[in-house]
Amino acid sequence: MADASWQKYIDAIQENNVFACVKDQLVLELAANGGWHSRLIYEHNPKKLVCVEPDNFFTEPLYIEFASQHNDVECVWDTYNNYLINNKNKFDVVVCCGLLYHLHSPLDCIEKIINIHQPKTFILESIDAEIEHLNDEVLNLCGNAFEDNYKHIPYSFIIPIKKYKEILSNVGYTCIKEFRWADYGVEHPSKQDAVMIVFENEQKET
Repeated sequence: MADASWQKYIDAIQENNVFACVKDQLVLELAANGGWHSRLIYEHNPKKLVCVEPDNFFTEPLYIEFASQHNDVECVWDTYNNYLINNKNKFDVVVCCGLLYHLHSPLDCIEKIINIHQPKTFILESIDAEIEHLNDEVLNLCGNAFEDNYKHIPYSFIIPIKKYKEILSNVGYTCIKEFRWADYGVEHPSKQDAVMIVFENEQKET
């Protein structure tokens, strides 16, 4: 069961119907973790949901308790870059929450998303900052959206939300919704500085 501060975050997503856009859509979720967002996505009846998660620590909550219960949910235990080796499918919606601020090359990850999967809708959540900066990264989760078995560069590159909006605007994605979770009273340590943005590419066919 979620603690009160995390539940407030989940409630805010539900109350604002953040994932309503996934109805009848093909959805790719990166860094599915324990399946919190996955379950919220599934409430809105996607055509199919593919969850990519590199850490099998989350096998029970993500696969056993969720994905295995639904024929239209696929769980891939691998890093995003490894997933791309044999999977270059297009998706209508890509969800990337709580991942980019762990990466030393978050723009590489975004570039792959928009060029390979070409989503009409891209839902991004990351922590905000005044300026771009490098952080020490103690969680050896993904590296540059993947984990190298031999060498790992233990830094993450933090990019301000306004910069993400500018970057994606320059490649055709318009911010249609923005949720700064602190404004909704969310105090969970991993989410109190986070912002979720829904981008839409108007040039994509519906």
